[in-house]
Amino acid sequence: MQIEHIPRLITQPQVNLKILQYVTSAISYLVTHQHGTFNCVFVELLPSNPYNNFIEQLLWSAPLEQIPRFILTDSFIYSHEIHPNKPSLLVIHIGNRNIVGNLSLQLLRSLSVWDPSSRVLVLVEADDRNWRSVQIFMALLYKLKYHIVTTIRISHLRMLRYDALAYMVESWDHFVEPDKLFLDAMRNMKGKEIRYNVRFTGLRAINFQAGLIGPDIQWLRSTAKHLNATLRYLQSPCHSLEVIGDGCYEKFLLDNQVSIVLDHFKFKKLTPDHYRTLFCVETVSETIMVPNGRPLNIVELFLQPFTIGAWIILFVVLGVMEIVKQLLPKQFTNDPILLSICGIERYNLHVAGQWEKISYISLIIMFFLMTSAYEAKIIALMTERPSTQVISTFDDLIKSGIPVKIDLHLHMGFVNNNFIGKQVVNGSMDFDGVSAYYSQVSVIQLILTWPVNYDLALKRKRYVSLSETLRMIVSNYITELRSPLMSWLYWTQRVFFESGLTSKLQEITINELHKPVRSFWHQKGYEAFGDYDLIKFADFAPAWIALGVGLFACGCVFLWELLRKKQGRISTTWWI
Repeated sequence: MQIEHIPRLITQPQVNLKILQYVTSAISYLVTHQHGTFNCVFVELLPSNPYNNFIEQLLWSAPLEQIPRFILTDSFIYSHEIHPNKPSLLVIHIGNRNIVGNLSLQLLRSLSVWDPSSRVLVLVEADDRNWRSVQIFMALLYKLKYHIVTTIRISHLRMLRYDALAYMVESWDHFVEPDKLFLDAMRNMKGKEIRYNVRFTGLRAINFQAGLIGPDIQWLRSTAKHLNATLRYLQSPCHSLEVIGDGCYEKFLLDNQVSIVLDHFKFKKLTPDHYRTLFCVETVSETIMVPNGRPLNIVELFLQPFTIGAWIILFVVLGVMEIVKQLLPKQFTNDPILLSICGIERYNLHVAGQWEKISYISLIIMFFLMTSAYEAKIIALMTERPSTQVISTFDDLIKSGIPVKIDLHLHMGFVNNNFIGKQVVNGSMDFDGVSAYYSQVSVIQLILTWPVNYDLALKRKRYVSLSETLRMIVSNYITELRSPLMSWLYWTQRVFFESGLTSKLQEITINELHKPVRSFWHQKGYEAFGDYDLIKFADFAPAWIALGVGLFACGCVFLWELLRKKQGRISTTWWI
């Protein structure tokens, strides 16, 4: 690790020991109260006499010898691989140097890379005449969005901070407690605006009748209230649906200093410069919305009461009995199909043979139970016609072979998907009742609440969501460059998620979306279908078909009997 070391000298300069001891104890306090590794970066900006000053004695004080530290000058070159991205403490020693126009380009680049949520301690020896240059340096730190900054004059005690509005409002001539030495300027934003935007509606943020609602909206409102800020929504003037690569939208975000965009995005590859990214603590799941089936047609309605196995057994039994009857006509005088199903006997069963009685009586009992069950089931199906089997798993989806519509402009990778790639077609959500649609779970939950997804005639949803997820990703939000709100947004988001408020707010959002739908159903929808529960003429279509088929079969049998009888008479006359 290449670090520029400042050698320790035997000769020690005269410094204010009280201030030195106070700074040492304050840093030791931070070390003992931080979880994980404490990384401290010391930057020396006094090149004229860098080895004989306050910072040298601070570095080699006994309480600080064991902490990890990086000792740098203003000529070093920053590297992600060597230097920490987020130092626990950044100590900058200016001394009595006039920094106006004298800061190196390397230092400015480093200050623009380090995390602005790091604590910054500026040590100066300036008197009242060049105190202005110290204020200019603090203005630079404010411009770079460092928000936990404290300046200490080490010759004669004086402390200086700035607030969220860049006002130098606090100055003390006395020591403060170590836990109050570094205060976050964003903790009290004094009405400063937190600006946000959202382009894609979902269950987490949606524009409703009374304005934007959703868990993310409530999260920002609570964050703004906690920080004493003003939450403001900015409407984008851009019409493109793209966010990344849209010059109009990027200009809108930069010109208006938008703090956060409440849309979920994902990185294809994470690089070291993405370390300052506000990730969503809740993963984003993606699934498929499938049709809720169609009503059974007449043929399916007739076959629905029995399974395929039951129908096979039924026809096998009848076929076997018919074959036996044809092979043994003297032992079986009655027709098995007409006797067991229709109750028509050609000859009295009481005078039939022993084997015919045993076979036909058991057959009559069996088909009496089956026909009674079939009649009860078919009447129930006519009253409320069910649907075909609903697709509930991805295996069912693949077996069905229905097309899966995806906007390939946004999800080009699904063309080569090994799972559903063969069924993927380019298209939008047009609710054609045949195709399936791919989207995020939160978006699908929102779509399922739309009135267009409800079939008033059948009183059910047209589309349903699969319980299985196709993939799960870790998403992130777009935030302002070097946003000073990053740590606060992450903390409040985690509090909402871990306390269960996020899921609760999702339920509240769904209920709010359901209110106008329920109002429509009760006021208009149910009135149009008030007599839906009554059986109509069309519902008796299976009965009319069965009656027609029966009459046609009876007519055919009757004509066949007449022709047979007439043929017998002709044959008798010819022999005579």
